[in-house]
Amino acid sequence: MSRKFELLQRVEQVSPCTLPSTRLDSLGREEILKLMQYLFPQNSSARQMVVFAGIEKPHGSSWMCACLGDLLAAQTAARVCVADMNSRQPLVHQHFAMENGGHGADLLAETGSIRSCVQRLSKTLWLFPGDTRALVTPRMNAERMQCILSELRGEFEYLIVNSAPISSSAEAIALGQLAEGMVLVVEADATRREAIKRAKENLLAAGVNVFGAVLNNRTFPVPELIYKLF
Repeated sequence: MSRKFELLQRVEQVSPCTLPSTRLDSLGREEILKLMQYLFPQNSSARQMVVFAGIEKPHGSSWMCACLGDLLAAQTAARVCVADMNSRQPLVHQHFAMENGGHGADLLAETGSIRSCVQRLSKTLWLFPGDTRALVTPRMNAERMQCILSELRGEFEYLIVNSAPISSSAEAIALGQLAEGMVLVVEADATRREAIKRAKENLLAAGVNVFGAVLNNRTFPVPELIYKLF
């Protein structure tokens, strides 16, 4: 671990926050735990960084990242960081009932430091919040983004990244290329099949490993208890 993060751990108090897992019902918790076990198998570090992205709209990708990071951190002694790289609509900090420190744009402009941006939420969970001020700075280029993520990956065993939607941001594909893979977040009864197919084709053409898709806001045509019997 680098000296600056050793110092950070000694002097930084855990930020008071509301963990998203406390707002999950039993079914939602079960589904996210299954996703966690698939993406991060026990005794395996093969998938250190995973990116979540909606297709045309965010459609819960920030909520998914927050919940997954929360539950993963609760079940491992390793360090977990949830990084919000969606500068257009950074929402991850809101799911932890946290204020955004407003330093993300400084880091993107190379005037800030990782230490000033990362917030410790629990013993093993940290948050790298996004910042809409990045929109008024020069567009984050691939080289700078790679430097930021490389530093985060060097400090945390698990990095869960929230991205802007694929169809509205070239940065989404760039993030996917830097990660072990990407998970698409699809809104039930909203995301168009054609848009999903096109997004997957674009990602694969760019060399992005697509782990699969998560269906958000799924509704049950039959009672949930009966549904679970099939």
